[in-house]
Amino acid sequence: MTACRSNPWWCPPPTRSGSPTGCSKPASPRSRSARSSTPARCRRWRTRTGWPRSCGPASLHTLVFNERGARRALDAGARHVRLTVSASDGHSRANAGVPTREALDRLRPAVELLSAAKVQLEATVATAFVCPFDGETPPADVVDLARSLAGFGISVLHLADTIGAASPWHIRRTVTAVRRELPDLPLGLHLHNTYGMASANAWEALHLGIRRFDAALGGVGGCPFAPGAAGNMATDDLVNLCHHAGIATGVDVDRLVTLRAELQALLGRKLTSALAAVPSAPAPLRATEVPG
Repeated sequence: MTACRSNPWWCPPPTRSGSPTGCSKPASPRSRSARSSTPARCRRWRTRTGWPRSCGPASLHTLVFNERGARRALDAGARHVRLTVSASDGHSRANAGVPTREALDRLRPAVELLSAAKVQLEATVATAFVCPFDGETPPADVVDLARSLAGFGISVLHLADTIGAASPWHIRRTVTAVRRELPDLPLGLHLHNTYGMASANAWEALHLGIRRFDAALGGVGGCPFAPGAAGNMATDDLVNLCHHAGIATGVDVDRLVTLRAELQALLGRKLTSALAAVPSAPAPLRATEVPG
């Protein structure tokens, strides 16, 4: 669940880019435009469900890696952009074609364009915990990159467990290091569930005060440039975890189940979330204390 304008917990089925699950990213450097990069069946689903023209409080986020991506994002009408760079050189070369420092330099003209257009900027640090090529990512590398991204004027920094290999120990170690260096910068997490640790990592993050999470309905998603990466943390599983802990999400659990069924039919395959396997709806909100 990505941060939204009026409710930081609610979105229609999101992915990393903010596009409807199962669709291509709306304006990445690799796509021509929001419409041309979207499969026809997803456009039909948008029309049938009223998304995104009547998506309530949701804000759509576009991933940008460089100046070309920034121009395409602006041409597509993007108003919320995620600057994306990898903390590890190995993943940066696979994902962006260049090492981390060069990828960061490529973002500078993009930031100038987007800032001049008054686009809201956030950033994601990919492989913030573990890299499929370089192994564990030192927290110092994440802190160094976070400091540079903060200089771009971002409003939120998201730390990504790109291949779903992090543990709660990794989450605490790196989040604590970034918080120590940038105490006033809001943080979010982007989790994958490759080894079944997404819920445990989200629970650790909640104890650390994190309230922004990327999630995908039914656990769809992945990363084509991260070998072995499974789907994103499932929105339905995350809502279930939060509601059991007494943490309000603003999500209508009945509507979420309906959307999950529609998504499964759209994709033509079973979804991977724990609740989809049962199948079950997320728990209703219970009255308990937020974890301290």
